Amino acid sequence: MTVVAAQRRPNERMEVQTKVTELAAYTIQAAGNEHVCPKHHRWSLGARLTDSALAVARHIDIANSLSLDEDYPARRENQRLALAETFALLTLVHTARAISHFPSDRLAFWVGSILDLQSLLRGWMDSDRRRSRKPSAGG
Repeated sequence: MTVVAAQRRPNERMEVQTKVTELAAYTIQAAGNEHVCPKHHRWSLGARLTDSALAVARHIDIANSLSLDEDYPARRENQRLALAETFALLTLVHTARAISHFPSDRLAFWVGSILDLQSLLRGWMDSDRRRSRKPSAGG
């Protein structure tokens, strides 16, 4: 059972990484779409959508690069910042919808992607929390 759990950990982190990359790419494409972000709002809203999605990805990348054993506080802080930024991104997506009234199926997909990422990120954080509390094998 331990071997199975150990084999799943990298896949779970990869799933978060894959999901955030897909979300960032989708957000950047959507922010450049005139039907989602009209030209007269592209600088104010489109740039913020892009910056927010990239901030989520950046914090996840940083957290993933830090060792659970040696850098847990910094890793946890970057996970927390990524999660917090997903809520900012949700606000921006809903604001874009209020301004441009793009189709509801696009809204559902975008919001669903953010909520899925939040769930994956929370799972990763919970896993790290449990693993950080386990006594070391040498101690």
